[in-house]
Amino acid sequence: SMRLLVTALMLSSFSAIACPNLTGSWSLCRSTTGMGEDTINVSVTQSTVNGITTYIEKGSDVEDNMDYEMEMRADAQTYSATINDEESGEVITMSQNISCAGEKVIVNASIIERGVETKATSSVYMSEGKLMTDTVVTSQGETMRDTTICE
Repeated sequence: SMRLLVTALMLSSFSAIACPNLTGSWSLCRSTTGMGEDTINVSVTQSTVNGITTYIEKGSDVEDNMDYEMEMRADAQTYSATINDEESGEVITMSQNISCAGEKVIVNASIIERGVETKATSSVYMSEGKLMTDTVVTSQGETMRDTTICE
């Protein structure tokens, strides 16, 4: 499913260009369009080693109450993975690149499934104490936008 793919992409890996401080905790993160997942009890910690900032986000999915933990390494490197879906026999190719630009963390992701590429770009930033994620997804000529607000 698309949700599984996006989750897998996010699990992979958030340049050393002055990454923003996104540390904090929020009781609810909600998608403004319903395209994204609503999560609860979200926290972000971060550390910088050798100029590379790594963010760790933890929380719980509202829908199935599952806890999750994502590591986002903002090193501006592109990481790729190929998943063989045993149920469908399909091969899914994913890539991700995470970097910092100004006060934002930029996540560029790509998924190729059944020969169709879906691209997603997310900007993660703080605004008045809220953790914001603006996402643009393009696939087969269609564009979808979503903002997730954690407060």
